[in-house]
This record gives sequence, structure tokens and C-alpha cells, in this order.
Amino acid sequence: MTPPSKGAPRRIHMFLDDATNLDFHRALATQARQEVEKLEGVLGEPVLLSFYECFGSQLQQRKLVLEVAAQLSPQTEDLICLLPTDAYAIQELQSALFAGPGVSWPGGRRRLVCAIMHQLLPEELAGEARALGRRLFSVCADQAEMGALQASQIVHLLSRKSDRERRIVFVSGPSHSGATRLRIAGAVEQLLEQNIVVEPTHSDWSGAKTRDALKEWKAAGNELQTLAAIAAQNDQIADAAKEWLLSEGRGDIPVLGMDGTDELGKLLVDCGKLYATVKQPLGIAEAFDTYRRLLVEGDALDDIHENFNRRLSPESYPPIATLAPIP
Repeated sequence: MTPPSKGAPRRIHMFLDDATNLDFHRALATQARQEVEKLEGVLGEPVLLSFYECFGSQLQQRKLVLEVAAQLSPQTEDLICLLPTDAYAIQELQSALFAGPGVSWPGGRRRLVCAIMHQLLPEELAGEARALGRRLFSVCADQAEMGALQASQIVHLLSRKSDRERRIVFVSGPSHSGATRLRIAGAVEQLLEQNIVVEPTHSDWSGAKTRDALKEWKAAGNELQTLAAIAAQNDQIADAAKEWLLSEGRGDIPVLGMDGTDELGKLLVDCGKLYATVKQPLGIAEAFDTYRRLLVEGDALDDIHENFNRRLSPESYPPIATLAPIP
């Protein structure tokens, strides 16, 4: 085992959306704090953890990444955990981190470690990182599988309903999010095959726009009497949807969510407010484990280059077999 080098404290830089108001990002930050304590125990030295929040702004996240990149030394062994707000920003952001101003090309910051969270690395970018020896990888819950798993929950929920009764409202997240598109893609085929009518609308991840979206859906001439369920792309949206149903006197209509953190989604299911949720792995522990291996054992780089995208499987909460269909 290679002993850790002494010098300037290592830093973990976490680029999130909003760890104050978004439940899943708050859970990511909590797990990061726990993992830093473990890492300090292994290294025998302090590790500094910094958070950078863009609050939904793609431009703000880019600005924050560029500011941090400008401060990184060519010899840095810091870890970057980046959850991109923009699905198409990975190429520019990681390039700025590895080869920003004052850093020689093509070597760049050869010991910097960059974990892209919950978004896959494109094959072209993975090939470039392999050729340059970059410590770049992703840890990603399979977003399409999350959509497919929620679709399976919906199919089970409606399994005793006739075709004309299989009608749901599907509330997605913001359109610029890669997770939004992949979750929709994972769900659509299965729902269509089961003759489930899907009426789409969208909200923000905080759920603040959910009530207005559902009001607009109803104002367009839709009736709650013919609605079988509401499926939401995260638990905060689902919670807001359930609150709206309760205000409309239709709290009996089941609502399904996603993310399934211990602090929100699972609690909402356990108290009966949500029918089910899809538990999304946080992935922070896996990212930190790879970082630890790179620092201490030095044997993880080949593993990274063989599998740049570490996919994590979601789970239904509760298990689908334990859920009761609508009579």
C-alpha cells in the first residue's frame, strides 16, 4: 500500500444543483460528508469538502466550474464530483478541469480525479480520456431503467383496470435534464404496450410548479373522475401532486414518485401518501471508493479505462410484488 503524500490538503469539489431545497441533492451532500470522514480515516489527514450550487442555472454551473478550474494546480490530486445540470455540458466542463489555462497539453492535470454523477460519458469522450490517461469516470443510476421500473409499478397498479380506465398524468422534470429524457424513454414503450393513456405535463425538480401544471391540465377540460393515477419523476413533484389531489377532494387517486431517499420518498410511501417510489442509488460511496483506490492503492486506473461508466441499478420501494393493484 502506498502511503498518502503530505502537502496541501486534498479537496473534494461537489457541483450540485440545490442541496438546500432538492431532496436528492441534499442526500448526495449528506453522503459526501460521511464519505469524507471515512476517507480522512484512511489517509490520516484532513480532506476539505466544498459544495458549489447552481440552483438550476446551466450558466451558473459553468461559471463555477471554470472558477474552480482556474485555481487547480497542475499537480492536484483533488476529486471533482460533478452532477451536470445540462445534459450536453460534460465535454466542455471536464476539458476545463483537466486542461484549463496554464496547464500544458496534452498531459493536463494527470492526477486530478473527475467523477461525473448520474450521467453517462459519451463513448467519444471516454476514448479521449483513455488515450490521455485521464482519471475520468461516471457513476450513474440507470435513468432509463428507473423509468422502466416506474412503468412496471404503474402496470401493476392498473392490472385490474379495463383499457378505457388506464389513464394517467405523467409529470416530468425540466426538459434540459438528461434524467428527464431518459426516464421518459424508459417508461414509454412499456406503458404503450399495456394500452395506458399517458397525459404529459412537467414541473421543476422542487415541485414548486406542480400545482400550476395540474391546474392547467384540469382547466384544459380533463376530469379527475377518469384519472387512474399520477406518476411523477421525483418524490418532491409527487408530494406536491398528492397535495393538489387532496385539495381537490381526490386524495384516493394514487401517486407514484422517484428517488426514494430515506428522508423523503421512503417516508412518504411508509405513511401512505405515495403508492410507491423508485429508489435511486446515490453513487457517492462508489465515487469515493474509486478515489480512495487511486490515492492509496494505485490500481484503479485500469479499471476506470475498462469501464468508464459505472451503472447502478434502481429498486422499487416497496417491491412490486407487495403492491396492491387498484380494484
